Parts: sequence; C-alpha cells; structure tokens
Amino acid sequence: MENRKDNSPMPAILIVLAALCLVGTCGCQPSGVSTVPTATPASGSTSVSATGLEPTAPPSGTESVAEVAKGAGSVSAATQLSQKSIDYAKGLGGTSHKGDKLYFVIGDSLDTAAEADAKLQAALPRFGDAQVYFIVQKSDNFEGMRPGYWVLVEAYRESGNAAEGAQWAKRCFADCYVKPATVNTDDPIPVVEDLNPGM
Repeated sequence: MENRKDNSPMPAILIVLAALCLVGTCGCQPSGVSTVPTATPASGSTSVSATGLEPTAPPSGTESVAEVAKGAGSVSAATQLSQKSIDYAKGLGGTSHKGDKLYFVIGDSLDTAAEADAKLQAALPRFGDAQVYFIVQKSDNFEGMRPGYWVLVEAYRESGNAAEGAQWAKRCFADCYVKPATVNTDDPIPVVEDLNPGM
C-alpha cells in the first residue's frame, strides 16, 4: 500500500480561523487595521476583518451596502476585476455587453481571482497558436450563474457556436460546459462572433 501524505490545507485553515476568532473575542485589534464589513450588519452583530470577528456599530438604517463598504476600506479587490483582467479583456476586443444574453463556455470556476488568473495563464499556451477569448470574470456579474466564483469564460452569441467552442476548449478545460447568462456588468467581454465576422 502506498504511503500518502495529506496535503490538505484544512487543518491549517481551521487553526487560523480559531486564532482569528480568539483575537476577535478578546477585542484585540492591531492599530491601522480597519474592519471591512461584507454586508450591512444588524445591530450588535459582527463583521469580518483582517484580524477576525469584531463588533460593528449598528447602521443608521440609511446607508446602502455599497456606502458601508466604500467607507470601510478597499472592498473592490475582493469583489471586482483587477485592472489587469479588464485590460486583458479589452485587448482581446472586449466591450460592454450589459443587458445582453450570451452563451458562455465556462472553463472553470474558482474561489479566488488569483487562482483564476493562474489557471488562465497556465491554459493559454496549451491552445497553441489559436486565438481564444477566455477571460477571468466574477460569476456575480451574470444573471444565470451561481454567484461567489471567479470564472474562466469565453462568450458567444449563438448556442451552437458556444457548443462547438466548448468541444474545442476541452483540450485545456476537460470539464468545460456552456451556460446561458445575462450580463449585468459594464466590464469588457470579448464575444467570439463579434470578433470573427462570418462565423
């Protein structure tokens, strides 16, 4: 029987979470660390910061989640695309398609932007000289996609073209599939048929 080492990060994660909870319950907070709420908390609740769970002041009832987040620090890094991803999509010919229903070949769904960027960079050379239009996007930006993921997507106008694209993309993304969704962002998204007339 083969000896296997468990490389699972789960025990380390649990230790870090327990430490963060302990720091939060004792009221310790290093100077210069601000609390970043993930949503408008109810009175007497807690929010997650770099140091753990910390008490928050109750909202006045007039702030929106965006206003609370804006005043709390840089939330954009966790919820929006990086400038690098936006520039990459623009460089491929991407434009805003807000309100459009498109068909997306989803190459992968990942937990962080960094994981998605790394996966895309690793996959691109495997496509060889072929022009592909896979980009990193946040699934929250699409009606019809499960929110909370960073996705590698290639957009199409027609379902048949998307199905063909998915078959071709399986060389790099073995479990890719097609998902129709409506775009809810102004971020640039390259659409294959728009960039390849006569397709």
